[in-house]
This record gives sequence, structure tokens and C-alpha cells, in this order.
Amino acid sequence: LAHSLTRSLAHSLANGKRRRGMKRTVSRQNSRGGRWTPEEHELFLKGKAIHGRSWTKVAEVVGTRTTVQVRSHAQKYEIKVQRENGEREDGSFSGEGEGSMEGDGRSGDDEANSSGAEL
Repeated sequence: LAHSLTRSLAHSLANGKRRRGMKRTVSRQNSRGGRWTPEEHELFLKGKAIHGRSWTKVAEVVGTRTTVQVRSHAQKYEIKVQRENGEREDGSFSGEGEGSMEGDGRSGDDEANSSGAEL
């Protein structure tokens, strides 16, 4: 059975046919790899504003990237935006207050009293 499916798939692909769900947004000749240009990123933002998280449609707006490349770019871009806004991966904010002394084992009270002031 597996052999016949493989042969059938190979035959379909050789004849230019694709299985359902295998449509590429951009042909390999037109897609590029490597870093995104500022122009591509602007088109990505425009496509995302119009189509939201429909990455196939966003890829069509960009024109030079595949759906997979657009989705990957979106994930990295969202992480960068969160980091710039001071958000953690879990959606909470880092900054002043509780938990800002991470890693040194001291509480905020110890830090405030280390200046020599008596309690």
C-alpha cells in the first residue's frame, strides 16, 4: 500500500499535479532566502494589517516569500516587539517591583536596607 501511494504521489508530481494542501504561494524561483529587506518587511506589515494571521494571504502581499517564511518571520517579529515593550514570553511585564532582583537570591527589602540604615 505504501509503495502504491508513493508511486501515485511521484506520478502526480511528475505530471505537474499537486495533492490538496500542497499549493505554494511563491514558486521556488521567485522566493528568496536570507535576511528580509526593509521593503519586504513593510509589505509584511501591510499584509498583516489587511489579512491578520492568514499567512498565505500575507505571503501573497509580500510576493517574494513563501507562507512558511512569512510565518517564521511573524514569530520572530512578535518576539522582538514583546522584548522591546518589556514583556516576557508569558505575557507578563518585567521591570521594577517584585521579581526585579532575579538570580541574586535577595529580596527587595535586603537591597533597600543594605545602605546601612537601621530598621
